[in-house]
Amino acid sequence: LFRHFSGTLHGFNVLYFGKIYYVGINTPWHYALGYFFAVTPFLMLIFVFIGLIKLITNTIFLKNRYSALVLAWFFVPTLKYLHPNIGVFDDIRHFLEAVFPLCIMAGVGATIALSFILKIIKTGRAIKKIIFPIFYLLLILYLLLQILPIHPYETAYFSEIVGGGKDAQGKFDLEFWGNALKEGSLYLNK
Repeated sequence: LFRHFSGTLHGFNVLYFGKIYYVGINTPWHYALGYFFAVTPFLMLIFVFIGLIKLITNTIFLKNRYSALVLAWFFVPTLKYLHPNIGVFDDIRHFLEAVFPLCIMAGVGATIALSFILKIIKTGRAIKKIIFPIFYLLLILYLLLQILPIHPYETAYFSEIVGGGKDAQGKFDLEFWGNALKEGSLYLNK
């Protein structure tokens, strides 16, 4: 795995948190995890962390046999980039397969957070049935507010943690494929 993915992009430069790195020479070990941090909305990161803790404890205490599968599904494609020689050229697309288990972790974390909130609130059962849909509706609205300002030519989303797409300029390579897509769209429109 390391030999196959390390030869093709050796020396390719990547902009990562405002610093230029060279693939196979000085790519940081935390590249994949840092990219997930930069492109995942803050609230989702909180839920991912809560879900991750739950899945780890479920795996350790054998409470749910699928927890280990979700953890492996996330960490196998992500942790291969811990090796500094693995070829990367900017963006999250290298480990898109890890986005699905990341969403599962966020769902587990959101459910745990909501259950905790409902334990604190001393209300009737009917009110609690109303709170669940409202909670998830607010979560969806939050996520929509994150993506609606993105211009159609932007090919990547950056979270409010790094300042969104405008503040990510100079920290990450935002234009790697975007300019070609923009010019191609203009050409097709003509």
